[in-house]
Amino acid sequence: MATKAEKITKKLKTKRVEKSQQKIARIKTGIVVGNKAQKTLRVRVERKFSHPLYTKIVKRHKNYLVHSNEQVEVGKIIRFKEVKPISKAKKWVLIDVLEKKQI
Repeated sequence: MATKAEKITKKLKTKRVEKSQQKIARIKTGIVVGNKAQKTLRVRVERKFSHPLYTKIVKRHKNYLVHSNEQVEVGKIIRFKEVKPISKAKKWVLIDVLEKKQI
């Protein structure tokens, strides 16, 4: 027979395991650079970082394929999150359209 304290600690341990097994979806923000494919957007995400040796600010970018049921114009800023793979290259889905980029 388990005591009350043992039951509580067992319950806490299972909650910790469940929390650690949950994957938190990554959310990114980027600019739409292509919308020619059906239900797919090509989004460019830029990041800036300091070079470890030269301490210069360096810009790098990466393009993501984002699944979208709605048509979004090129130049709009959107937020998108990671989901299970939709196709070979699409692993992201549109959350919302924020605004048009100021040029």
